[in-house]
Amino acid sequence: MPQTGLTYYINSKIGRICSMVDGKEAIIQAIYKALDTEKMGYEIYGWLYGLDMEPFIGQDLDYIQTNIQSYIEDCLLQDDRINAIQNLTVEQQEIDSCLITFNVDTTEGIIEGITKEINYGK
Repeated sequence: MPQTGLTYYINSKIGRICSMVDGKEAIIQAIYKALDTEKMGYEIYGWLYGLDMEPFIGQDLDYIQTNIQSYIEDCLLQDDRINAIQNLTVEQQEIDSCLITFNVDTTEGIIEGITKEINYGK
């Protein structure tokens, strides 16, 4: 679905809208917003928006390493400004969490170092 460029900037540290952003900064914000929204968790969003984390709860790190890229692609490729997910890595953090790091190929160029922590508790 076509996405607009100019959007409100949400300062996640203070939880407030502070200004407007466009271009690469707007895409970065859209990436983190989609990754932090549980898919089908809120009626305000369509059924295709967000990241489905439920299949990872109670799973082991091998399962996450094998499957997480397709779930992230399913989440982010809904945005027509995003072309591909690249160089995805999964690193164990705690006994029940891991850090996903990847790059995103966008219409504004490559965005490096996107991260998402996943708590998959058993």
